[in-house]
Amino acid sequence: MRVQWIPHKEDMFLSWGNEISLHRVDADKSHPVADGSHCCRKVELVATYSELKYIRCLATCPYSSSPMLLAVGLTSGAVSLAAISQNYMDLNVLNNFVPKHERQCNAVAWERNGSNLLAVGLDKHRNDSSIFVWDATGAPGQQLSSSRLGMEPAKPYLEIGNSESTSSLAWFKQPKVLVAGMNNRTLKVFDLRVRATDRTGLARYPVKPQMSAATRLVYGLCVDPYLDDRLATFAENQVAIWDRRNFEKPVITLTDARTKAIFGIGWSPTRQDLLSSLGKDSGLLKLHDINHYCVNNDEIEPTVAERYVEGCGGIGPLADLSWHPTDENRIVVSSASGKLSDFTIFERITMNWSPGFSFIWSNGGRRLNLVSDESDTYDQLEDISVVMRDRALKGYGVTDRLSDNAALAGDDRLKNVWLWMAYSQQLQARAAEEGSAAAGAGAFQGVRSVLAGDGSTPVKSTIELRSWIGVERVAKCKVFRSASRDRALQLCGWATDELAQNTLLDALEKEGNHARAAAVAVFQLTLRRAIQILRRSQDPQLKVVAMALSGFTNEKKALWHEISAELRPSLTDPYIRAIFSFLTAEADDYDGVLKEYDITVHDRVAFACRFLPDDKLHSCLNHITQTLKNEANLQAILLTGVADEGLELLQNYINVSGDVQTAALIASYAGQAAERRVSVWIDSYRSLLDLWRLWNQRARFDVRVLSQTAGVQQYPKQSVVTCNFCNKSVSAYIDDMRRRRQMARTGANSVKPMCCPHCRKALPRCALCMIQLGTPASSWGAAGQGSADFDSWFTWCQTCRHGGHAAHMGAWFEEYAECPVTGCPCKCMSLDSVSRVLPVTNS
Repeated sequence: MRVQWIPHKEDMFLSWGNEISLHRVDADKSHPVADGSHCCRKVELVATYSELKYIRCLATCPYSSSPMLLAVGLTSGAVSLAAISQNYMDLNVLNNFVPKHERQCNAVAWERNGSNLLAVGLDKHRNDSSIFVWDATGAPGQQLSSSRLGMEPAKPYLEIGNSESTSSLAWFKQPKVLVAGMNNRTLKVFDLRVRATDRTGLARYPVKPQMSAATRLVYGLCVDPYLDDRLATFAENQVAIWDRRNFEKPVITLTDARTKAIFGIGWSPTRQDLLSSLGKDSGLLKLHDINHYCVNNDEIEPTVAERYVEGCGGIGPLADLSWHPTDENRIVVSSASGKLSDFTIFERITMNWSPGFSFIWSNGGRRLNLVSDESDTYDQLEDISVVMRDRALKGYGVTDRLSDNAALAGDDRLKNVWLWMAYSQQLQARAAEEGSAAAGAGAFQGVRSVLAGDGSTPVKSTIELRSWIGVERVAKCKVFRSASRDRALQLCGWATDELAQNTLLDALEKEGNHARAAAVAVFQLTLRRAIQILRRSQDPQLKVVAMALSGFTNEKKALWHEISAELRPSLTDPYIRAIFSFLTAEADDYDGVLKEYDITVHDRVAFACRFLPDDKLHSCLNHITQTLKNEANLQAILLTGVADEGLELLQNYINVSGDVQTAALIASYAGQAAERRVSVWIDSYRSLLDLWRLWNQRARFDVRVLSQTAGVQQYPKQSVVTCNFCNKSVSAYIDDMRRRRQMARTGANSVKPMCCPHCRKALPRCALCMIQLGTPASSWGAAGQGSADFDSWFTWCQTCRHGGHAAHMGAWFEEYAECPVTGCPCKCMSLDSVSRVLPVTNS
């Protein structure tokens, strides 16, 4: 069964085989398919016409004056003109075009420019032509009308191809230019405007082809409706794209490996460069999106994107297709069993994301969808670029205190990192004030580096037996001490003296971290303080834990040990589990605490520094470091510091998260900006800020971070204001103290002097208020022009050198484009890029 849409009837199409049927589509009754590739509509049968038999081909009239007129080619070679009645119930045969010799009709095509010419392609006959061009009105150029349709022309308008066969033909959009696939081996282009005629108006000599190409791909001829020089043909399982500008060979040849034979192709009339094809015994429609090809240049490879679309509802092997003439990407297909499907194919989405976080994507060829950075959609995204931009707008990384970045980061892991950075900086400053040897190591040093010392001799730790504070008749606990361990405990935030320990516990309890405070107190061997902390908690479960801890004994065979070890896995809080793991540990095996991964890295490392011997301590810290590095967890900076190993950790973090912002800030504050990879991070982050048009944030980053922490070279001023008389700078910021004193004596010590500090000549005047440079701008035109300081700045045109106060110039150029100085022809406003933003009302 074959199908074809009726032009100018957007909801109707024809199908034919043994008879012709008219169908209507109900656009309101549509539904998407399961895979979301297209949307199907309901098809209803309107009428069936059996007046014509043995139909071979059919073409609907493309003219709006006769939308229901059909040209029906029959197996006898005759072509019948038939019109569907207004009520769609009858098919009226109006005329018949019959060749001199009977043979099969292979193709019919209406000329597309309103000339009413109808081309017919026939099989071969040795004494007859294979192409007949009929004038449906009897006179070229006249429109079809009901009064003329009954007048059969005496003879064809033109005959072409004597003793040849024609398998397919099509009209170009160019008037009276026809292309035909002939003799199963040639494509020929005929220009019907070039012909010699006799007195009767008939062609005197045969029409010769304007151009031809030898090929076996001569079937299914169709001309691209968007590019008149381009046409497509097929044969077997190949599709060829031809261009009239180079007609010797196809510009593109496409082979479909999924099928042995192609039997239908068609250009989309609503979508440029889109060609469809159907394979034999295939339920898939193949789309060829021709992105690029170059005529007369074999060095440039053509690019064609291909994809398959399944017929709606699984109607089986497809038999024919027809693109809707006006609705984009809408198509009707038929199956060999007679089923029909009308559906719209959804486009592949191509998305573009601007640096300013507006993204746009195609919604067919006629519409684009846009989501701006102000849309609520961004509240649901977790893209790192969106996060970095929001952080930059909040001042992330350029605050006065490092600890402020903890709240701005919006991430618990990064919060701990920034708090540690701030704490490490404070420890370094305190060591410098006290003149401690630790001050020479620098800030942001990792625990492993502290424990390793200078590397010349291994650091030995001493063993101390510590009593439990506030608990009687409990054996002492083994604790390891050294100066490096105490420094490591400080880096972890733990205290080494009783006063600092109480301060830490009070702070944790005030924050509401009762479980963590209790655990730290237990690890500090102050069990009574831990019980008091748990009792003051508002959580009844923690009060129960306090009661359980009150019965602590380190007798390994005691019932308390047995019950605590048995019930410990059922506890939900990781710090409470760690407490009971520590209290029930046997033979100093503290894996239950060290492998409690839900407690902070700082507490696990501090616990290891306090209770593990030297060999186990280094092994444990190496394992924790490697695990965190593999996870790209920045909390490993506590162990690695921000040095060589720390930079590797930051690189892993960037590779996993894409957060170059945090890596660049941390490395910059640590004084690592000179490192090659760090300079790449910094440049990338600065470029991002520029792309986002966050120039103020980028300037703050340069000033507060790079210039203060990285030792970035400060460049001298690039431009200065000089005196017209002595050609010396009039800037008040002069390093020479003698000149400063001289300026003070002459009264020229203001920020913007009215005269040159060197020759004391008067400075230029504002072109509008006529007051000299250095004086405050008057209220004229200054309203809404910005801050008062900037209003008084002196500005000038780089071309004519005329200028004045910034407030006055801004007010002038809001209304005019020319220079305010009388007689100056300079169009100052049009030379400046700000003219694109400030509209000029009078030029």
